[in-house]
Amino acid sequence: MSKVLFRSEKTFSTHKRSIMRKLNVTNDLELRKCIQRYEGKIVALVD
Repeated sequence: MSKVLFRSEKTFSTHKRSIMRKLNVTNDLELRKCIQRYEGKIVALVD
């Protein structure tokens, strides 16, 4: 992902950690579930 966004792995990791802290999630699986919930809400608003 860091290569696609032209950012260092450290920068990507720092941003991800910050997002996880703000969303109050502790691992990648919880983060994935949280993202999927938000995606569902966005789709519902568009429909």
